[in-house]
Amino acid sequence: MRGVLGWIAAGVLATSAFWGLSSCGSGNESCGLDTAGNVGSLSADDVQQAVLRAASHAADIGAAVTIAVADRQGDALAIFEMSGSSGNRAVAYTNARTAAFFSTNGNAFTTRTAAFIIQDEYPPGVPNTPAGPLFGVQFSSLSCSDVQTRGAGQLVPAASGGTGLSAFPGSVPLYQGAFAAGGLGVNGSGDPLIDEEIAIAGGQGFDVPSGVRGDHIFLDGFRLAFLEAPTPPPVTIHDVAGRFAQGPSGTQSTGFPRDVTNGVAVERPIGTRAGSALGAADVEQILGNGAQRGEGTRAAIRECGPMKMSVAVVDVNGAVLGVVRTLDAPVFGFDVAVQKARTAVAFSNPAHALGEQVRSVLAQPSGSALAVSTRAIGFLSQIHYPPAVEGTGPGPFGRNPDDPASQTLQMRLSRSCAPFGNGITIFPGGLPLYRNGALVGAIGVSGDGIDQDEIVAEAGSAGFEAPGEIRSDQIVFRGARLPYFKEPRNPGRQ
Repeated sequence: MRGVLGWIAAGVLATSAFWGLSSCGSGNESCGLDTAGNVGSLSADDVQQAVLRAASHAADIGAAVTIAVADRQGDALAIFEMSGSSGNRAVAYTNARTAAFFSTNGNAFTTRTAAFIIQDEYPPGVPNTPAGPLFGVQFSSLSCSDVQTRGAGQLVPAASGGTGLSAFPGSVPLYQGAFAAGGLGVNGSGDPLIDEEIAIAGGQGFDVPSGVRGDHIFLDGFRLAFLEAPTPPPVTIHDVAGRFAQGPSGTQSTGFPRDVTNGVAVERPIGTRAGSALGAADVEQILGNGAQRGEGTRAAIRECGPMKMSVAVVDVNGAVLGVVRTLDAPVFGFDVAVQKARTAVAFSNPAHALGEQVRSVLAQPSGSALAVSTRAIGFLSQIHYPPAVEGTGPGPFGRNPDDPASQTLQMRLSRSCAPFGNGITIFPGGLPLYRNGALVGAIGVSGDGIDQDEIVAEAGSAGFEAPGEIRSDQIVFRGARLPYFKEPRNPGRQ
């Protein structure tokens, strides 16, 4: 079995699709989709109805499962355990939370979609291809992370907000009309298709708008996975043996405080402040330039229109100096944007253990100046090096696919959220920041496409770019030149 989590989603080849872009949208138009950041709200009665509908269908087909509902922010609104269920509460909740975190008013993803885009090869199981675009994203939003949506989830300590992200089938996003409202997750039948079928039943009445389903979106020429289980007929709710271990309750919050930067409407999960080498005005400039560039960049994993994303700036010690989130950006990007910035600054800093490690691996002098992007770290973290070249060994930070015990560097660091508090990321969107040749921090971007993330990071870093001669793309390792960043062919109308 290939794949980080040992499960492969089946994919459908697209006969034609625009490279790296969604099936709709060639500029800044919204195609009639809501981009104002409106969020669907679930009442306690909504949550109860969704859970009981799922449980009723499970009972009808002879399954006993655990069912969870999370709101858009990831808060657990209900946990229901059917009598005889062997389902894991945390897995059901993580399934629900992942569907909520990955879905927006412009795209609806399930945990099956997540599995499709995180594997060692993309499309999954196809040799001579590099890792999926969100390779390793499941090691974000961890329970030990210091970057959380709010931290009100009750399945984990109050200071935390989650258990990572799931790549196992058994979830659906929940919508109120056109607005993403949360997710429903199921675990315990012993068959992922049955778990998924039960989740689909629970989602009746909170249906995804057909135009934004993941299987309406193409990425790098491939149709994304969404659901494979059959759609059950309308379910009649009836008495089901079981109990609510938590809830049901309604939506806890609908978003972060709102503001405007560089003329772009944003939310501010973390306010702007000065660092050791960046003033508050510097940080605001970087955040604002990034947000503005994003509004002029078309999305990849969204039905159409401009990308939506989170932009983070960190200090040289990994301290978060500010985060902005454009309206309707995927919630998972809040934690990932900070991860990307922290990854770039840790590996670029010669005084940091990870900085020293990458210099040793690349045979660079200890203490030397070296600007390392998250794209470069991802390049070094795949099951083949160079990526996609079958018959070669893994990258120095990758895992050996023939050894079940082997792990990527990211997986090992995720156990304690090292190095700064929420782990690292191994896909593009993080760049170090420099002033007069000295490292002063990093920018991280996470949103609607990894190449799109990078162009926003590049725009945000204007005036704080790494000197060309110290960038990672000046190094050839094992016969292949490392990358630094790249841009989409046509990022969108200005």
